[in-house]
Amino acid sequence: MRVLLARVLGRAMLRAEPLMRSLHLMRLWSISVRLTRRRGVPVTKTVYGPVLSTDWEDHQFYLCVTGRSGFKLYDILQERRDSDFVFVDVGANIGLYSLLASGNAHCVRAYALEPNPTVFRNLLGNIDHNRATGVEAIKLGIADENGAKTFFFKDWHRGLGNFLERGDHRLDVHVRDFSLLDEICD
Repeated sequence: MRVLLARVLGRAMLRAEPLMRSLHLMRLWSISVRLTRRRGVPVTKTVYGPVLSTDWEDHQFYLCVTGRSGFKLYDILQERRDSDFVFVDVGANIGLYSLLASGNAHCVRAYALEPNPTVFRNLLGNIDHNRATGVEAIKLGIADENGAKTFFFKDWHRGLGNFLERGDHRLDVHVRDFSLLDEICD
């Protein structure tokens, strides 16, 4: 009975999403997502709006879907109305922030840089699911020099990938130096 009530409540909240968004009550969305979490569904709508390839095994996916990533950058990207801008997402992971930026009419282009090949495939899928033609995905990392560098990551939280020897797994990835950021923004 308790599970049924949770699902009914969750579905009611899903129907109320447009009203919740207009009233700035999207933090309630995370409750709805937790109550209605379904496996086997190819995409899941995030509290922020975009849909992501469903992967409940990845903690980063959970954070994005439920709003646990926070709302600071979301608010900045939604409220940016004064001039056109280029958004560069270094370590884009599954692309949430790039997708949010591209949804702003003043975003001329969003560049999503992600060095992990597995995560990069998910990033491409998420760009495709959202028909985000304003996002360009680039498979590489940013470092102090050009070449290859060892990248570390954890299976359970792919958003923790780094070059600092912290992680259960490692692989060599292509990196460019910081001058790439100047090239992109010019």
